[in-house]
Amino acid sequence: MSESGEEQFIPALSDENEAVRRYAAQILGIASEQEAPAFLIKALNSESQPARRAAAETLGNLGDAAAVPGLVAALADSDGETRASAARSLGKMGVTTPTQELKLLLGDGHEDARAGAAWALGESGDSSAGPALVPLVDDESPLVRQEAVWALGKLRESGAVSQLLRAMSDPDDTVRARSGQALWDMRAREAVPTFNEALLAGDTPLLEVAAEALGTLGDEDSVPALIRALDRWNPDVRMKAARSLGQLKDRRAVPALVSALKHYEQEVRCEAARSLGEMGGEEAVAGLVSALTDHDRMFASVAGQSLMKLKDPGAVPGLLEILGTGGERARYAAAGLLGNLGSPEAAPGLVRALNDPEVSVQSRAAEALGKMGATQAIPHLLAKLRSSGANFSSEARALRQLGSRHGVPEELQDLRAPEIWRRAKAAEVLGILGGPEELPALLEALGDEDRIVRAAVAKGLGELGANEGEDARREAVPALLEALGDEHQNVRSAAAKGLGELGASEGGDARREVVLALLRALRDDGWMVRLAAAEGLGALGDKEAGVGLLEVLSDEMALVTQAALRSLRQLDCELPERYLIKVLEDPAQLVRDEARLWRG
Repeated sequence: MSESGEEQFIPALSDENEAVRRYAAQILGIASEQEAPAFLIKALNSESQPARRAAAETLGNLGDAAAVPGLVAALADSDGETRASAARSLGKMGVTTPTQELKLLLGDGHEDARAGAAWALGESGDSSAGPALVPLVDDESPLVRQEAVWALGKLRESGAVSQLLRAMSDPDDTVRARSGQALWDMRAREAVPTFNEALLAGDTPLLEVAAEALGTLGDEDSVPALIRALDRWNPDVRMKAARSLGQLKDRRAVPALVSALKHYEQEVRCEAARSLGEMGGEEAVAGLVSALTDHDRMFASVAGQSLMKLKDPGAVPGLLEILGTGGERARYAAAGLLGNLGSPEAAPGLVRALNDPEVSVQSRAAEALGKMGATQAIPHLLAKLRSSGANFSSEARALRQLGSRHGVPEELQDLRAPEIWRRAKAAEVLGILGGPEELPALLEALGDEDRIVRAAVAKGLGELGANEGEDARREAVPALLEALGDEHQNVRSAAAKGLGELGASEGGDARREVVLALLRALRDDGWMVRLAAAEGLGALGDKEAGVGLLEVLSDEMALVTQAALRSLRQLDCELPERYLIKVLEDPAQLVRDEARLWRG
């Protein structure tokens, strides 16, 4: 190829756009895309330096193994840029064989060639190349030093620690940052004093890596440095410093972390809350309790998780205050935490919360009273059960936990009452508080003419089967599988939910049948059915359901997407990057918050 200008089209042969690739091939006289590698290999011997240079670079993008011999030969090209491009292309292709040729190129007179060779050796993973790279830490070219310290870190070259420590004072910012990263990758504790100093002095290129590394490598002298980093302007530095302080678990950091709970960046606040959950103490607990009332749902949730982890009874007075005066979401969280703490002094406040203006808080208070074994709440729960309209399941479950299954009035157990709401309520009450003797009546009631009653029966069967053991499950599961075909969405939804609860206890073919039925339900026209199916698959614990759950990450209903994400995490499935990016950019805040949990 002569210097006619056609070489400018060579890079386009690896363009991601098919039309661009075809146009470039047409200009260059290539009959098809498949012939491009052979054309480029030939171009490596062109008389035109720009053509050789472009061919060497483009072959790395195409990744054709047939190009390796030609690229190795191009390491000796008369043009320095071509030698550099050939080296980088070999690195991109993950070629490990030409180590000796690349080592020779480390002494090349062209800085780009030396830098390209250093980078390629780092990509090769060949640890024998480490000693040859060490002298380049002192190269006159900043570009070469940058690639050399990066490669030494990638190869974990322990013999370069002293040179890398010196490179942390390099006049070039990128060299300093990469040398710090290399020492962190090597877990070199010798770097701790320099990392501490960098945080205290505000050495910008080293701030992020130092803030991250000291959580694992740091010592007691690192705590003041990390506390100082909480005041740096860069939110990423603050976030990593907060996380590292939690890893070190030094309570000297508590006041600074409590202050960080007010930071304007959500991720910094969340990391501070997580770290306080590692330390505990009166000040930490008070800060976390206060955070429950924050308007940011994600942050408030993380604060609640930290309080749950600490299980500190000192949180009870603050939680009771929130339960009485906080916003709906904060009251709900406080009731749940009080139940987990199990402190007897919380019982009166939770009993009062049974009459909270919000049904969600009433239900959470009932759950808490059942969990903590507050038998003094039984009369209040029974009264609530009698007076409740549609929302009474939590009170019934609490009564079951408290051993009061047989104190339920007869009128709440009549599956043949003339009123629809009475039959529906009876179905749910019997499902929660009943025994095996109620199963035949519930199975018969699944044929009720009213969809509201059938939905309640499906829900009751799920509860009864989960509570009463294998025999009850054996009869309930086929009935619920049949109910998945009901014409009404709310019946199918209740059946899917019940199958999720029962299927986890099944084994073999029976469990597989439930999984397949719920996977089909993910494609149901009704969003409530898809939601129940997504939640149920997470409870079943079958990782094979992951593929079906990935498909509903594009569901039109945000609640379904959120449930699918949560179930994928429950199943410990991998979330491919393209799916993660999509849900992180979802229009719905609740989906974005759930997606962020995948990033810890």
